[in-house]
Amino acid sequence: MSKLSNITDTALERVLELAGQAGGGLKQGGSHAADWLKTGAAIGALKTGGRVATKAVRRNPGAAVAVAAVGLGVLGYAAYRKRKKAQEAAAQLENNRRIADRPHSHVDDAADLGE
Repeated sequence: MSKLSNITDTALERVLELAGQAGGGLKQGGSHAADWLKTGAAIGALKTGGRVATKAVRRNPGAAVAVAAVGLGVLGYAAYRKRKKAQEAAAQLENNRRIADRPHSHVDDAADLGE
């Protein structure tokens, strides 16, 4: 055997060993790779959406103001509904406390049976 074939055999063995280690690393860290891929896709979509929104606002500033006004109205209405539901829940809780604080009358079990 020549020295060259001996070196290439050693190099080939080393390459195969490194490939096996890399494959094992991907198997163990595969879930993290998927998370990074999802994060990268989300960032890309956000950047693209930002560019599209910027172009739309530049072309139609009046529409942008109208959309912003509608958005503020929707947020205001959502806050109003949340506050109203919280008040209703508090009133219901207070009503439940008043019922629980009432003195209980003694009920004879025999009276219910018709005896």
